[in-house]
Amino acid sequence: MMIARSNQYAGEPRRRSVVGGLTRTPLAVAQAVAIPEDEKVFAGQHDCLRPYVYLAAGLSFVAAQIHGWAMLEHLSEQPAEGLFFLAVAFAQGAYAAALLDRPRSVPLLIAGLVATIGLMLLLVAAHTVGLPLVGLEQHSHHNTKAFDPLALAALVVEAGLILALVALLRAQRIAGCGGLSRAP
Repeated sequence: MMIARSNQYAGEPRRRSVVGGLTRTPLAVAQAVAIPEDEKVFAGQHDCLRPYVYLAAGLSFVAAQIHGWAMLEHLSEQPAEGLFFLAVAFAQGAYAAALLDRPRSVPLLIAGLVATIGLMLLLVAAHTVGLPLVGLEQHSHHNTKAFDPLALAALVVEAGLILALVALLRAQRIAGCGGLSRAP
């Protein structure tokens, strides 16, 4: 037995709303209150930035996760190191969110490049020559024969993040992409 479903709005005209004294359909209302093209994050000519932004933000978020996992291990050994890893994880997660919010901010991109390169250099120095630590073990260093899997994963992800940020900066400088055209 088939039961017919009744439509309570059958026979009624489509809903309309009044915007600026004019009666408009919902689509017209959405178009009337749309964000101006110059304020859109990915507007027309800026669509070419989208893959780079998503890649860089994703890699920054993955790096934040890796530092969060490493924080648990380091917190038990050396509380100051654990807190440093926690701060780095939070900063990289916040950077991923900021990058999604303001992908055309050149100072934000440069700050991300500088911070990521600094973290990579710090990691390499900690695993090779050692770093002065707060606490009893002065100038201790990690195993210099091999990087642990989390350190290696962090290096690979951060290297990818650097490449993505450089590609994003280059894409912004190309005429017609990112709005920063070069002078002839």
